[in-house]
Amino acid sequence: MLATLYDQGRGVDRDLTQAFAWYRRAANQGQPQAQFNLGDFYRQGIAVEADPVEAYKWWRLAAAKLDIAAQNLRLLARGMGQAQITDGEARARRWRPAREGG
Repeated sequence: MLATLYDQGRGVDRDLTQAFAWYRRAANQGQPQAQFNLGDFYRQGIAVEADPVEAYKWWRLAAAKLDIAAQNLRLLARGMGQAQITDGEARARRWRPAREGG
C-alpha cells in the first residue's frame, strides 16, 4: 500500500501528510488495514487534528475484519464519554465505501 511507504519512509521520503491522504483514500474504499491506520492517525493527531470520535468510527469499521482494531476500539472507548461513542457509532453506520475512481 502506497500509504505505508510514505508512513514508514520505505523507498520514498517519509511524508505523514501523504500517508494520511493515501490511507484515507484506501479506507474510503473499504480496506480494513487502511481504516485501522487512518483511525490511528486520528487518535494520535498525526497529519490531522486528534479526533477520538473519528478514530472510533474508523476502528469500528475495521473491527469487523481485524482483531487488533476491535481490541484498540475497546481501549479507546474506555477514555471516551457516552456521547462520543454514540457519535462514533452513528458515523460508522452512515459510512459508505467510495467507488474506486472516486
